[in-house]
Formats: sequence, C-alpha cells, structure tokens
Amino acid sequence: MNFRLLGAVAGGSVIESICDVDANTQAIEVGDFIVNDSTAGYGLFAPDGSSSSNVWLGLCSTESTHTTTADGIAYYQWHPTGIKVEGTVTTAANLALALIGTKVTLDVPSAAVQKIDENDTSSGVLFIARPPAGYTDFDTTDGLGVVVYAPCHQTHIA
Repeated sequence: MNFRLLGAVAGGSVIESICDVDANTQAIEVGDFIVNDSTAGYGLFAPDGSSSSNVWLGLCSTESTHTTTADGIAYYQWHPTGIKVEGTVTTAANLALALIGTKVTLDVPSAAVQKIDENDTSSGVLFIARPPAGYTDFDTTDGLGVVVYAPCHQTHIA
C-alpha cells in the first residue's frame, strides 16, 4: 500500500466510484493514486511526476481487475474537496516544517511504488499538510506518515 486514506479534506464521507482500466497497463493496487488517461478515458496508475496537469481521480480501494489481454475495473475513493492521505516521501532528510503548505508532485522511484516528491514543486499538486498525527515534526529518518491533501476529479487544493 503506497498511501493510506485518512478522509476528506473538508470532512464528510468519501465517495467510492469505479473506473475502467485498460488491458496491459500497470497494475493498480489498494492505496495507489489513479489518474485519468486523457486520450482513452481509462484510469491509470499515477506515473512518476504526476502533477497539476493530470486529472486525479482518487485513491484505489480495490485492486484493478484488468489483465494483459482484457480490460478491467478499479474502485477508487474521492471527495469534491480532495482527500487527505498519509504516505512516505522520497528523501526523508529533505523534510522540514517549512515544507508545510508546499505543493509537490508524485514520485515513482521504482515500479509500483508511489511516494511524495518533497522537493519537486514544479506544477505541484500534493499539498503537504502536516507531520504524522501526534508528532510536532517530521521524521527525517524514514519519512513515514507525511500527510498530504490530494485533488480528486480536478478539485484544486488552495
């Protein structure tokens, strides 16, 4: 699991929707961000560098059912105000409280691993909100538990 859903940014219940997934594309698993393939309309595993230029659908809640030869589906969770998720940054040593309020991109440093790219602010979309619950600072050793706000269906986090 790459990210853990914490809820909607503005409170309330998240919405579960379904998207088609094209055959022979990367698997989408629970906790993966899904973006829209703008050319074919399918949901895709959000690739490295996903930013404000992508249409973010939400966070996968069931493993995609597609295969190498057949299209499938995936369920995902979203909210009009965006979703609050917890994840890991690429380089924990870069973390600092000064990053709170910064919009950054998604990093995929290896196959099927999505992380928060804490130092890429070009067209940033993931809003760094706070350290893990119960902590007053970020863990610069492992970078776990960083809370970000993510857009869904083209919502934009201010």
